Amino acid sequence: MDVSSSPLLSQILCCPECGGDLLFKSHSIVCKQCSKKYEINYINEKPIPVLLSSQSDCIVSPEEDADGLPKKPTLLNRIAHILWPPEPARFYGDLQRKFNTKNYHRGVEEFIKRYHPKDKNETVLIDLGGGKRRLKNYIINIDVFASSEVDVIADARFLPLRSMSIDGAILQSVLEHVAQFEDVLRQSYRVLKFDGLIFCEVPFYYPVHAEADFARFTKKMLTFLLEKSGFSVEEFRITMGPFSALSLSCRVILSAILSMGYKKLFTAWYILIGWLTFWLRYLDIFYPRNQIVEYIMPSFYIVARKGRSPHA
Repeated sequence: MDVSSSPLLSQILCCPECGGDLLFKSHSIVCKQCSKKYEINYINEKPIPVLLSSQSDCIVSPEEDADGLPKKPTLLNRIAHILWPPEPARFYGDLQRKFNTKNYHRGVEEFIKRYHPKDKNETVLIDLGGGKRRLKNYIINIDVFASSEVDVIADARFLPLRSMSIDGAILQSVLEHVAQFEDVLRQSYRVLKFDGLIFCEVPFYYPVHAEADFARFTKKMLTFLLEKSGFSVEEFRITMGPFSALSLSCRVILSAILSMGYKKLFTAWYILIGWLTFWLRYLDIFYPRNQIVEYIMPSFYIVARKGRSPHA
């Protein structure tokens, strides 16, 4: 999806500084109201608008490696990716293998299906922080990292989208990577239409991943933040169970102890122990879902609806 081939996308985009209309040129974008100029990044001949606010401290760069492996495509890096053990499965219907899409499970699938297929050309869904993944070809992917699957490069704290222009927003494993995560929720509220839905998946009991990793959330904390931003919580579900937590703990804690502080040794142990313990995740299938699990859940999601006005 790109601006030149998607009239819908060009209609909902606006200047992140003043909210003004944008004039799209072949190699640049200009705000008709404040005259601020923006670049267009080309990846595989695909034009990607770079709509970063001057208030943003984000720098456009290639997507980070969430596994903590070296970013450079070295021989060791390629070998590590080949040998990397399976990640703990999503507790609620793991579909990652089936669709070959990162962090894709039945909870996300059901959220997307809430919007009837016949409305694809009229319904606007955004995936904030989707990176290299593409959930559906009609979902707009917004990220600060450059990727061929990204449609708009922008800071989630200063979304270049018109107010009340979006039907649904997906924030999956995003809030923990933004220090000012409340700003992201407020922006999501602003761009969503009245009665629009937001899907927020966050970690609770999960190791540090990626360089920018700032927070962990409880059910009560995320509920409070969403309601403070003006949302009404409709659904809560655990996405990774206790045995996935056990698998994660074994590989991370034992790897840290045996590595004796050496990062490459930690990676080697992580791969080995990961293959020895990954099977534990399948026991989640047989474990009853109850309130006790909330104390040890690696991650969960909440679906909330835009309703009343947010607190001041």
